[in-house]
Amino acid sequence: MKQVGAMFGLDARIALAIFGALSVISGAALYSAIQQVRVTSFITELKEIGKAWEAYYLDVGHELSGSGVNFQILQVQRLVENLGDAAWKGPYLPYKKGPNLNRNDLYHSVYSRVEIYKSPDNVNWNQWRDSGTQCAVGGNCFVWAVITNDDNSLESLAKNIDKEVDASDGDNTGDFRWGYDAFAKEYIYILKVALARRT
Repeated sequence: MKQVGAMFGLDARIALAIFGALSVISGAALYSAIQQVRVTSFITELKEIGKAWEAYYLDVGHELSGSGVNFQILQVQRLVENLGDAAWKGPYLPYKKGPNLNRNDLYHSVYSRVEIYKSPDNVNWNQWRDSGTQCAVGGNCFVWAVITNDDNSLESLAKNIDKEVDASDGDNTGDFRWGYDAFAKEYIYILKVALARRT
């Protein structure tokens, strides 16, 4: 009898060890799956901002206006409120308008703000807010969807998005870029979503 009890104890320990190993493996797989869902969700949200820009353009026949030459912050509040466009069919985005009198930001329910930039592709991170003439003289300008956050809690998410979008080319190049905006004192996440129209 003692021998049977000893075998049962050994079997139970082996079963527990196998269960523990499977738990660790499945936990790691679950964590990885959750991270991938977050990446996909964030990219999708940025792309939806770009689609709203496109839908507005198709409806009203002109781009969102903005300030600046080389780098422009576009008036995204026109995507949630009709400010005099006769053919407006919005709202194009589910966000609330921000307090900025220039109508260039929207409130985000989870992060800080939503913006849309228009800028050349070759601008590096430190030049986003510099003035210049490339967009005005016919160089290619692109539309960039922007989400900002007050802290850097999205840093690891940004690296995973960069891996998905640009094969991990870094924070300052490619179609997805991120970093700290010293001017606005916030962290910023930017995805190229379209080639700017010529009107």
